[in-house]
Amino acid sequence: CIKKFRKPHNSKAAEDLPPEDPDLPREFRLAQLEFEHIKRLSKLGIACPQPIDQKECLVLMEMIGDGDGPAPTLREALTAFPEIWGDTLRQCIRLLRDLYMRAGLVHGNISEKKLLFGRRKEMNCRMWGGTIYLTGLAKAVEKDDPQAEQLLAHDVNTILSFFNRTGSIPNFKELKEKTFEYVTATTEELENLDFVEYLESQLCSVCLKTAEYGFAENGQNISMKSAFAVFLFLIGRVWVGWTNAQLRL
Repeated sequence: CIKKFRKPHNSKAAEDLPPEDPDLPREFRLAQLEFEHIKRLSKLGIACPQPIDQKECLVLMEMIGDGDGPAPTLREALTAFPEIWGDTLRQCIRLLRDLYMRAGLVHGNISEKKLLFGRRKEMNCRMWGGTIYLTGLAKAVEKDDPQAEQLLAHDVNTILSFFNRTGSIPNFKELKEKTFEYVTATTEELENLDFVEYLESQLCSVCLKTAEYGFAENGQNISMKSAFAVFLFLIGRVWVGWTNAQLRL
């Protein structure tokens, strides 16, 4: 697919990312940064569209999808299939950590609309598998940037707030603090954190609440789908060791 960066309509928008070359239009610089960042992530094996080429304000990259069309955004996928709630939350948190610790970047402008749910399998009106892909990386900053910590806190809050839009996450403020600690922890510091166990306990509480109240975009009752989410969660506890290993990497 091709992504085109457009010239801003006002001067304030142009000031938020001054180009390294004064003669280079802002939209050209944004395209360069998008291409450079997804190329860096791609080399590290972090889920993102594969970069192909970049010219002026255009970036050519892989289309994330399953052959029959583009992948849905996280918002679209989670609204239609609430049973993937726990797995997608784990993936999103892990992506924030990979982006920060492995790629040395902070997204700074993340949202559920900039996360795509690809490589999914739909069977009997249920969603199985699937990978969360990062997009919209033109304004990502290096983790040693003076604003990186503030931007990371914003990303953590944005992601967790989306998953908490029904208010079902207990101790939401504490979860944000612990998630930020997990994302920024070194390998040595990670050994002393109980984040994995803590997250699993939160997911268990959320699944039970979701089964009662549902996770519909329009607030409608979807308790049957959500009850299935509880079933999947309990089955998933059998593989909790695998989950722990993935989060601790």
